[in-house]
Amino acid sequence: MRRNSRRSNTESFSPAPRSEFPESGSDLMGMPSRGREPLRGRVYSYLRSAILSGDIHPEGRLIEEVIARELGVSRTPVREALHRLEREGLIEHFPNRGFTVIRETESHVAEVFEIRSILEGYILRIACESATDEFLSELKVLFKEAERCLAQSRIEELHRFNTLFHDRIILQVPGREYLKGLVKDLREYVLRYRSATLRFPGGAERTLQGHEKIILALETGDGELCEGIMRAHVEAAKIDAIRELMERKSLPVAPIR
Repeated sequence: MRRNSRRSNTESFSPAPRSEFPESGSDLMGMPSRGREPLRGRVYSYLRSAILSGDIHPEGRLIEEVIARELGVSRTPVREALHRLEREGLIEHFPNRGFTVIRETESHVAEVFEIRSILEGYILRIACESATDEFLSELKVLFKEAERCLAQSRIEELHRFNTLFHDRIILQVPGREYLKGLVKDLREYVLRYRSATLRFPGGAERTLQGHEKIILALETGDGELCEGIMRAHVEAAKIDAIRELMERKSLPVAPIR
């Protein structure tokens, strides 16, 4: 059950009741996970998902004993999860106050997108090496479905097909599980900005144009071209994300050139 993300910045986070906490072998959405995930991993995944989804408001407090009590676990896995989230830069610790979710800055958002552009560009270069007619046909189907959604203003479905488009590219790359994991983590960071394509004129169209260029690049069989096209595509998404962040802060937004 999704919790209300509109909470006071000084309010401590109260997690889901124990009955809603995912059991071993399931992820946060109730889907099977790989193997039997340790308790500390489930606590970490639960808190990380809550932060990235916005269920824990920026500057919201995370108090170890409160989380442990309400999740029905000991403080040890909670402490380990909080320190791991701190190392990731999602939360910071203040003496006598516990942990607090870090409010994002323009430079942090830019950095995440820039790293993502490098990694996804590299992934597309690798995918190009094994691109088959079947692979290209599947991408074209996803692209056409996204186009149809945009024409009918079915924006949530449009985002779903856009995500599936990128997922299919990653699936085309054999092995490289560590690389894929890094990309997955970065994409989770930026999902909160997907509404940026709705808030600014031409955002959805820019996304679809980027996907069309990716398909055309793959058809050439030029790995270097594919890498450059993907990097440009993610960089364009960075512009919308930063504009979204700036608007949230009521800062003036420069026009896209």
